[in-house]
Amino acid sequence: MKLLYNVLILSLVLLGLSSINLNSQTLIANRLANNQPSGDIYGSVIVGDYMYAYGEFNFFGGTEVGYGIEVSTNSATINTANFPEVDGTVNVAIPDGSGGWYIGGDFEEVGGVSRDYAAHILSNGTVDATWDPVFDSDVHTMVLDGDYVYVGGEFEDVDGTTRNYLAKIHKTTGVLDATWNPDANNDVEKILIDGSDIYVIGGFNNIGGQSFEYIAKLNNSNGNADAAWNPAPDYDVEDIVLDGSYLYLVGGFEEVDSEEIYYFARVNKSDGSLDTGFDLEIDYSVSSIAISGDYIYIAGEFEEVLGEERIRLAKIHKTNKTLDATWLPTSDGTINLIVIDGNDIYLGGSFYTIKGTKRQGFAKVNNTNGNVEAYNLKIGNSYGGSKVNIYTIAINGTDMYIGGYFNYGNVKNATRLAKISMVDGTIDENWNWDFNGSPIQAIATDGTYIYVAGSSGSIAPGINARFPRINILTGIPDEDWSGYASNTIYGLHVSGDYIYLGGGFTHVQGENGNIARNRVARIQLSTGNVDAWNPNANNTVQSFVVDGSDIYVGGQFTTIGGQSRDRLAKLNNTTGAADATWDPGASSSVIAIDKDDDYVYVGGYFTTAGGQTRNRVARLNKTNGDADATWNPNPNGTIRDIKINNGNIYIAGQFTEVGSSTISGVARLNNTDGSPIPGWELYDGYDQVVVYSIDFGGDNFYISGNYYNNDPYFGEYFASKFLNPISHTSVFTLKHNQITQLVFNISSANSSAADGYIILYKQGSSFTGEPVDGGNYSVGGTIGDATIGAIITDANAIEATISGLTKDVQYHIKIYPFNWDGSDITTAEYKTDGDVPSLTVVTVPTLGEWGMIAFVGLMAIGGVFYVRKRIV
Repeated sequence: MKLLYNVLILSLVLLGLSSINLNSQTLIANRLANNQPSGDIYGSVIVGDYMYAYGEFNFFGGTEVGYGIEVSTNSATINTANFPEVDGTVNVAIPDGSGGWYIGGDFEEVGGVSRDYAAHILSNGTVDATWDPVFDSDVHTMVLDGDYVYVGGEFEDVDGTTRNYLAKIHKTTGVLDATWNPDANNDVEKILIDGSDIYVIGGFNNIGGQSFEYIAKLNNSNGNADAAWNPAPDYDVEDIVLDGSYLYLVGGFEEVDSEEIYYFARVNKSDGSLDTGFDLEIDYSVSSIAISGDYIYIAGEFEEVLGEERIRLAKIHKTNKTLDATWLPTSDGTINLIVIDGNDIYLGGSFYTIKGTKRQGFAKVNNTNGNVEAYNLKIGNSYGGSKVNIYTIAINGTDMYIGGYFNYGNVKNATRLAKISMVDGTIDENWNWDFNGSPIQAIATDGTYIYVAGSSGSIAPGINARFPRINILTGIPDEDWSGYASNTIYGLHVSGDYIYLGGGFTHVQGENGNIARNRVARIQLSTGNVDAWNPNANNTVQSFVVDGSDIYVGGQFTTIGGQSRDRLAKLNNTTGAADATWDPGASSSVIAIDKDDDYVYVGGYFTTAGGQTRNRVARLNKTNGDADATWNPNPNGTIRDIKINNGNIYIAGQFTEVGSSTISGVARLNNTDGSPIPGWELYDGYDQVVVYSIDFGGDNFYISGNYYNNDPYFGEYFASKFLNPISHTSVFTLKHNQITQLVFNISSANSSAADGYIILYKQGSSFTGEPVDGGNYSVGGTIGDATIGAIITDANAIEATISGLTKDVQYHIKIYPFNWDGSDITTAEYKTDGDVPSLTVVTVPTLGEWGMIAFVGLMAIGGVFYVRKRIV
């Protein structure tokens, strides 16, 4: 006999893969793995290769450095190798004359050593073991003079001895001077020493045995106040400097020496009398002053000096009292101090920008033109949305100590809104967005601009942060955009040529003026005009979804569109009128809305909706508003977002159970009854997970929020996961069968863009088992009553083989596509819903019979494949 066949016995068996471990859903890529944000991310939009994330953060990445750092004046690189971390705010630092620093503030530990409010850091970066005065409250100011450190602040006790707000400490031993005790009756904010005289400012009205308010001159030997020296300001003095025979005072006062003078005064150091001829005509308070050569530099909250505009910073000739016309830096926030070192000027405070350049709390500016220097100290504050605030800058040669309210260094600055690469997760720090205000509540985009919903603050001088729009390419705010709302905006939605606004406002500003609009409005993007559309809600509107001529809205209102509607309404997109029959009602706030072809999905705080008991999430009929009678996920906590994507339903919020299943923060729900899809436990075991938003981009989805596990800080703010294949192949075919093997053509499966396939089989009838995200699968293993015949991890595969079958037995075969990240198979997500391609086949005869027959072809009858053969 002659064998007349030629078959491919094995095309793909395992491709080197014998098993895969599929636990519950795992992160396939944390886009911010090395750039964690400093605060909550509330959500994002994805445009092209970038994700635009918003929330209450101030920065990304960085290294924890404590509240005081040492840097070089030549480089902004932070010394973290051998410098002690401080566990609380540093208010003051001064050089010790030997390469180290004395520091004071609101702390209890320095470099792991217990220190109450004051410490001495040696030149080698260690904490001085000897110098350890114990204060009972904050230290605000220090001055080194001879053998002593003079200390002021809020304390009332030093080393168990009463010392109210002022103390004199030996610089080497740390021992309190037993005799020097001015005994102030309130805080001391700054000390200035001039020979045997000590000038102090603060909140006191009695000091050194005399009644003085805000400022006094003390003797450095006995602490007594000079009774004749009394400039008598009527309010706080914030800073004081000495230049020649004059003392310069700045603060919030409006009178000095019984003369009206605002916020700045020059007094004679010998008798305290006011120089009435030196009035700078400043319009608001001054916080800091420095003098160098012929010039005075001031910082504060003012916007006008000597009749000219100066935004928080000014340079004045001290002899002829004229403004420098070329030194024109501006600040978008408070400046606490100006420090001058030769030709360099350093600024510290709580600002985000200086002269339009990003500088978080610290900047170095040019002495001639006020331009911001390249020196860029990247520091951040990780506590909530708190700003960096610099309180002290001390310089000793090329060493500089910077202290204040911050705890991270080498960060990527991005305030409340960030542009993040979808490719590698890097933060675009050149995207010039600067937000000085409360957390951002929502954003929306038309592809050209990002529209921002805030509650307070500013982006740049003259641009309010409540409802600006930002160029998506440059990050620069559009100065021509007039959009504004009278109160907080909570929801934005772009549809066609309109942007919809929901919130707590009563007026909306557009190109056509300030228009009365109660809690809901829309602006035409092409004109910037507030549209005539006016549903007039009586309480907050938070969420929108547009559906053709209808728009569904949710919030806290009880009337809208001319109808009584409890927190849910369907509005006409032309008139704004509420649909007369669609009235599902919700018992409490509706935060999130989305829709598919047949239903509207709503989430929030409610316990009833659409006439049914529905805890926090419901599926409503688009026509009559009734809740779906069988679809009832029943989560045990607030729903903050709902998304429908490729027919799948996703919810996010603050829950630990959905129905009877333990699942935290985010879930994908069954289309039939709302039960959670098995294997979707992103945060299994974590009981304090808050997920604010789910966003989709390509094959991945992203979640944003703030995650905790029994208080200790946990986890990832952004997670990226592969979705299952969008659709199945409609068919796959048997290519060849030989002895106990089957070879399949799966090329048609590639049309579903799957990354891989698993093939299951069972003798005889159809099986019930199917792969579930969370299994541990190996070829030859079982899933339910089915056997795993092959696992294919090549997306371009066209053939697959099952071996080890029994002759003359019918087999039922199914193929399941899956997606994964290409390296970690535990991320695979299977397509199990819908029609799964299947085959029923009959194996070929035994090997001995192959000597008598040759393969001719296959014939399919009723889904069963038969072998056609002939004798040779």
